[in-house]
Amino acid sequence: FVGYNRSFHHTLAVLGGNLRMQNQLIDLIDQMERAVRVSVSNVKKGNPASLVDEHCQLIDALQERKTKRAERAAEHHVSAAAKRVNDAISRFAVVS
Repeated sequence: FVGYNRSFHHTLAVLGGNLRMQNQLIDLIDQMERAVRVSVSNVKKGNPASLVDEHCQLIDALQERKTKRAERAAEHHVSAAAKRVNDAISRFAVVS
């Protein structure tokens, strides 16, 4: 899944058409790979189907040129990923 996820996000960065933004996003995507691994590890039963569904919702909105829906899908995707990472980190936190 991690390779697919990287490819998906790299493709979106390229499709944006802004070379400077593309380079920044690809660098950020590459830096976030560890967080993606943590996020995926916090998906129930290790099944990333819900994550792929988040991507599909974004793709559908983009193909239909529904800008606001695409924005909401992207915001949901980022928020859900942040929650998964935070939940995973909390599970493994060492408290003294």
